[in-house]
Amino acid sequence: MRQNRMILKEVHKNRNISLKQLKSELNLPIKETQIRMRIKEAGYHGRVSRKRPLIRKRNAQKRLTFAKQFSLDLNSIDHPWDHLDRNVPEHCRNDKQLFQRELLKAWSE
Repeated sequence: MRQNRMILKEVHKNRNISLKQLKSELNLPIKETQIRMRIKEAGYHGRVSRKRPLIRKRNAQKRLTFAKQFSLDLNSIDHPWDHLDRNVPEHCRNDKQLFQRELLKAWSE
């Protein structure tokens, strides 16, 4: 248990440490395959994360405007009855003028 915590603490600090270095630094009396198993059980794997491009503010703004041009309009108009049920009180639905007022107020929000 204590060995597991020591291994994971060291791996968390330095993800690039080799098993041999880890074993010698911590003076562990177990085999490297055991260390590897404990690291994998904790959710650390030997994969290298993908490099992502640097996005500057100007480029981020350009990407956002481009995305907005082609994105779907996900306003509540897609689901008018759901919006109506949530935002217009039940007692307003019997009176036509009150209903119109509440509906316009709900749609303008």
